[in-house]
Amino acid sequence: MLNVALVPVLVRVPEDIDAAFAPLAKARVDALFIGAQPTIGAQWTRVVKLALEYRLPDVSGFDFMTEAGLLMSYASRFIDDVRRAPQARFVGGR
Repeated sequence: MLNVALVPVLVRVPEDIDAAFAPLAKARVDALFIGAQPTIGAQWTRVVKLALEYRLPDVSGFDFMTEAGLLMSYASRFIDDVRRAPQARFVGGR
């Protein structure tokens, strides 16, 4: 048994981000998983700032957040995904 307790925090809109960190601090969580959600991705600098401010070790679903100072990412690098994507080819007419 791992003896792990989850503290889910729902972020639906960007305005929820700042308030999401308060219950985590109150619960004195040991780590944070930041899912690769569009709401989070669009506000990534704010999320990084708060995670560092609250001194929460974290795993992110976005690779670029680690370059800004978060602990680690469980994601492929976006630029590598683009390179591996099939190239569009137009065959025939216009």
